Amino acid sequence: MALSRQLKLHGLLDDTQGALGDIQGVTEVGTFRKVQLEDTGIYWAGIDKIYADIMFRINVMVTEEAVSRPHIWLDGSPVVTCQGQQVLLRCRAERGTNVKYSWSKEAQVQDVLLESSTDLLFHCAFLTEDAQYICSAQNAVSRERSNPISLHLVQAGQENCIYSLMSDGSCSFDVKLKMCYVIISILLTMAVKVRAQCDTPVVGGNRIMTEGLQQGPFPEGSTIKFKCSTGYVPERRASSSITCMGTQWSELELQCRKKSCGNPGEITNGKYLYQPTDAVLFGAVVTAVCNKGYQLVGYEIRNCRETGWDGRPPLCEAVKCQAPPDVTDGTFEPAEEFYAYGDGVTYSCKRGLNLIGSSTIICSDKGHFRPDPPQCLLVTCERPEILNAVRIEGKSPPYKYSEFVRYQCNKGYKMEGSDRMICTEKGWDPPPPQCTAVKCQTPPAVTDGTFEPVKEFYSYEDEVTYSCKRGLNLIGSSVLTCSDEGHFRPDPPQCLLMTCETPEILNAFRIEGKSPPYKYRDFVRYRCNEGYKMEGSDRMICTEKGWDPPPPQCTVVKCKPPPAVTDGTFNPDKEQYTYGDEVTYSCKRGLNLVGSSVLTCSDKGHFQPDPPQCLHTTCDAPHIINGFIIGDESTFYRYKSSVRVECYSFYKMEGSDILTCEENGWNPPSPKCYFNLVWISAVIIVALIFLVLCIVYCYMKFRKPSESPPVLWDEATDAIL
Repeated sequence: MALSRQLKLHGLLDDTQGALGDIQGVTEVGTFRKVQLEDTGIYWAGIDKIYADIMFRINVMVTEEAVSRPHIWLDGSPVVTCQGQQVLLRCRAERGTNVKYSWSKEAQVQDVLLESSTDLLFHCAFLTEDAQYICSAQNAVSRERSNPISLHLVQAGQENCIYSLMSDGSCSFDVKLKMCYVIISILLTMAVKVRAQCDTPVVGGNRIMTEGLQQGPFPEGSTIKFKCSTGYVPERRASSSITCMGTQWSELELQCRKKSCGNPGEITNGKYLYQPTDAVLFGAVVTAVCNKGYQLVGYEIRNCRETGWDGRPPLCEAVKCQAPPDVTDGTFEPAEEFYAYGDGVTYSCKRGLNLIGSSTIICSDKGHFRPDPPQCLLVTCERPEILNAVRIEGKSPPYKYSEFVRYQCNKGYKMEGSDRMICTEKGWDPPPPQCTAVKCQTPPAVTDGTFEPVKEFYSYEDEVTYSCKRGLNLIGSSVLTCSDEGHFRPDPPQCLLMTCETPEILNAFRIEGKSPPYKYRDFVRYRCNEGYKMEGSDRMICTEKGWDPPPPQCTVVKCKPPPAVTDGTFNPDKEQYTYGDEVTYSCKRGLNLVGSSVLTCSDKGHFQPDPPQCLHTTCDAPHIINGFIIGDESTFYRYKSSVRVECYSFYKMEGSDILTCEENGWNPPSPKCYFNLVWISAVIIVALIFLVLCIVYCYMKFRKPSESPPVLWDEATDAIL
């Protein structure tokens, strides 16, 4: 059957302007006939013009091939002798893609569908009358029917029957099917053997007779040659014929395997997918797929057939996108005639308008831009009306596209909805929330306790006060408050009878707190005995779980060995010392021990005072200004030796007159001798008296005699005037 496809040829050039465009009124039609998969490719078509011929490049891609008329053949020998064995007819078309097969039985009004398959099975139980059977092959392009197979029922029966199958057409593989008899077991039991002969051989294994379907019986000595079925090749060199020996055929050595089509080739920017994986044998199917960003031109599916892989290798061409759609009041860039896969364009809007959507869209592997283009709109939002709330983020109104605000409910109110909103083309998203007054349910009841006031609902910051029965302690907070979360805080208290035993702390004594017994919230404070240190807290409170924190322990104070002294030793030398232990230091001969020779392990856990030193300690003779050393004077003095000093006559000492040689020199420092001012005063007084006496004496001796002045006497005062 010839398949005809018509391709209308459109002009591409305007012969007056020389510019690209459509030519109107073209009625020429180019026709492709007998189109096959191999016809995919580039074609050129011409249009005769007055001044010149115009050529067109046409890319023809054939994805479906018309089916050919299907052939029918028997699966096995045309003459079968058996008991109740089924007979299988098979149907197949030589050409066609995606072919579907079906068997039907001819009827006067409408054919009866028997099977949607390539195979039709005959069995005596289903044969009741003469009939004609037809195999149909079809795909999306065409539909073909086989020559009818005529069945003549000679003798009916559930298991044993006699019938004949006949076709006036050609069977597959050039087997002329004129008369095919199937003789069931009744015929076998009635047969009389006259001479040695063989029935038609049944070999299977994709091996068929070379001279077509031959009918038996065959006389002894007959030879039949076999070959591999279509799509199969011999596995090795072996005999391909069998001989009738008496009533048995000799063994056929020919073995057949599926033919390999080899590698279907490589696809630039693509690859083949194998079904099954890596299968390249007869009947295998490969599917061509392109890499991302490329599209398939040519066959997608290729089949391994007798002549090799059908069709031509496809191509993977780079995906191209047409120019993206325009946007009202907006532009995009860059502007190109075509865009490659992955290319992007960016939209922008006129001043004052908002771009709604994605500003950048990309040429996808499907050949069009994704996502959808944006819109250019003027978007504003009113101030959201939210009672009992304040804005904590975002600007003041008016609000433009994509601007956001964030609100917080006033204290005592809780928010229903989202606190953050964005201005969109549809308004605030999400919608503005609501702030409703916080309410608390009735607080939980307490065993052996009550609370007040009692109400059905409580508002924010309402308080309830708990109290316990007489003799019980309230453990926890007595006052609970309705919080902004809608429930009371803190957790409710408990009413318990709480007492605590006297804490057992060895080597310690109580310094604060009452005597036992101890009730809830009573406290005590302890101190360790001297020489012991406390591990834990010294203060404990009686709680519902006992003393908190737990009672401490008093352990004896221990000291590590005291530090070593250069050129000295201490005794006793132990690994560890307890409180009050003493060590005594001594120096090597000729050295002086500077500091305390005895150290004691203190309650701090270390020895006190600081360790001494072993030194060569001497002092130079003390320098006494206006003074001297009493006794024999030496150039230097040994450590701890003492001297006595004294000032010269008429000098007074300031400081100690006894000095001791210590590690830092003389102690105390050398005294000072100051001149004694008492002696100076006495000398001055004596000199003045002597001077006065001299003046009086001289005056009296050298004075001239004269008249004495009158002497006046005051009787009241009894003194000379």
